[in-house]
Amino acid sequence: GGPACLRCKARRDLDGNVVGCIAFAQDVTSVRRCMEQEVILTKVKAANESKSEFLATMSHEMRTPLNVICGMNGLLAEMDLNREQMQLVEQIKASSNSLLFLVNDILDLAKIEKGMMDLTSESFDIRDIVESTVRDVASNAVHKDLELVSLIHPSTSTVVDGDPSRLRQIVNNLVSNATKFTEKGTVFVLVEQDEATSSCVRTFRFKVYDTGIGISEEGQKKLFCRFSQVDSSKTRSYGGTGLGLAICKELAELMNGTVGVESEPGKGSMFWFTASFHVDDSVPDLTFPSKEHAHTHTLSHAEHVKKG
Repeated sequence: GGPACLRCKARRDLDGNVVGCIAFAQDVTSVRRCMEQEVILTKVKAANESKSEFLATMSHEMRTPLNVICGMNGLLAEMDLNREQMQLVEQIKASSNSLLFLVNDILDLAKIEKGMMDLTSESFDIRDIVESTVRDVASNAVHKDLELVSLIHPSTSTVVDGDPSRLRQIVNNLVSNATKFTEKGTVFVLVEQDEATSSCVRTFRFKVYDTGIGISEEGQKKLFCRFSQVDSSKTRSYGGTGLGLAICKELAELMNGTVGVESEPGKGSMFWFTASFHVDDSVPDLTFPSKEHAHTHTLSHAEHVKKG
């Protein structure tokens, strides 16, 4: 059998003389298995902590020279360069920015694993965050002849207290991914307010639609896992590390929200997330007489650039 714990006790007669012994045997297989698992878990935890510490240290060390490269390259771009030289400068910019984004993602992941990812709280307008993020991605959409549109109904009050940079990070990731995996058609960003459950907290639902390649049901299960790729062959074509969506999921949860996706291969995708923010209930909401009088804001950067 398995390992056992044996305990013996002397057996004495009426005069106190030892005449035998009584033995107790207990099977400790389950106890031993638990102890072994605890040792393994301790080693894994220590290894994870060492890995996180190493990644954070290396990322910090890499970010400083990368910032210098980006800065020097920016100065170089302002010089009188010919077409071929400018193309080389643009390649340096694209590559260094990609590496800088990766370093920042690794730093974020290390903070999340250590439980050190704290959100700031300041007043900002969700509308400004979404529209400026869409503007930043618009150039990529123009190059691919895509229509990039964002919509937030004017009657939606969007001034809240929260972390604008982390919200921008999530929106930017989803919109950039939608643009990257869409070869033709439209990328549409919609922001709606969920039904209010408190006068001082509001939950917003952000949706990013695209007409891209779509994702299979099996692939959707891998989307929000760290370092996980839906299809390695597509990764080689489009790039990416599998960290962005995993970090988005963690950030959304820090904002008391969640993330999800609806997709079908060949028919595009709809990525969504929710986030809750504090609001100052002393500030009156925007009101409109009726829906007929409300002007719906639609922003199409690709079309704007084409006309310009």
